[in-house]
Amino acid sequence: MVCVATAQRSTVHTALHTNRMARLTGAIAIDRVVPGVRGGTGPVVTAKDPPSEHTDRPATNDSINTASELLGLTVEHPAHNVCAVTVDGELDMLTTPLLEAYLRNQLRTTPRHLVVDLQQVQFLSSSGLNCLLSIRDSAQTTTTQLHLAGLVSRPVARPLQVSQLMDRFNTYPTLTDAVTAIID
Repeated sequence: MVCVATAQRSTVHTALHTNRMARLTGAIAIDRVVPGVRGGTGPVVTAKDPPSEHTDRPATNDSINTASELLGLTVEHPAHNVCAVTVDGELDMLTTPLLEAYLRNQLRTTPRHLVVDLQQVQFLSSSGLNCLLSIRDSAQTTTTQLHLAGLVSRPVARPLQVSQLMDRFNTYPTLTDAVTAIID
């Protein structure tokens, strides 16, 4: 059994700078590489937002609720060939492109299993559902199996049930349940 608490972690603070609703102009910048922790499978990479050229400007209506304020992404490697991405925040038309780009980057690393933990998601819109379906379709063209975890949360479980998409995914109540099922 793998203890997720001792697994490697890298927290990614995403950068989505908007002058209109969802125009992605930022990118993830590597800040430093930290040696792997006990129980992990390699180095931990932390990231930070690239510097903004408009940091001295006062906040405007366009910049108050940027995607980086509404969405947090964390990646863990709790076991060999298992990548777990924890999503924290709201999945709507503003934040979904950021999640999709991040999950596609994780697919490029070709893990055997990609687990998306949605337990901390507070809102899941139709664009969030489309993102999950798109990543599922992309994963099916590779050797990666996509799993959804954290479906104990009503804001996540209800849209998947109502849209009848629950059966299209390997689903688990929690991330720990998913990892345990995968490695057994």
